[in-house]
Amino acid sequence: MLTTVNSSGHVERLLHRLTSEGHYDRHLKRLAQRIETAATRVHSALSRNGYSIFAGNGGGYYLYLMLPGGIDDIELARLGAKESIFIAPGSVFCVDKQSPIAAGIRINVSRADDERFFDFLLRKLS
Repeated sequence: MLTTVNSSGHVERLLHRLTSEGHYDRHLKRLAQRIETAATRVHSALSRNGYSIFAGNGGGYYLYLMLPGGIDDIELARLGAKESIFIAPGSVFCVDKQSPIAAGIRINVSRADDERFFDFLLRKLS
């Protein structure tokens, strides 16, 4: 029994049904629509408030928000964490610290579509 490599027949039948009857495809389409809607709302709200978007709204999960001069992305992430707001500093994604992305933050659109996030940005970046 220890060398048997298979899964439960019940699980296999369930997975077969989910994939063959289109349940999984419908789930993925709904998920893609929710992410697209969130990305559009977040991008619009950031742009409306005068923030510069370096990259984003191309169908992905992330936007890169450029920070005003003098704002440290790592410190901003620390301040956000104290308020339960996750911010990914752009500099951790760049080998080249002169890259435009290094002077910004990476925003997960599914998490940023929240008034607390926008309130935080207004307070810390104004």
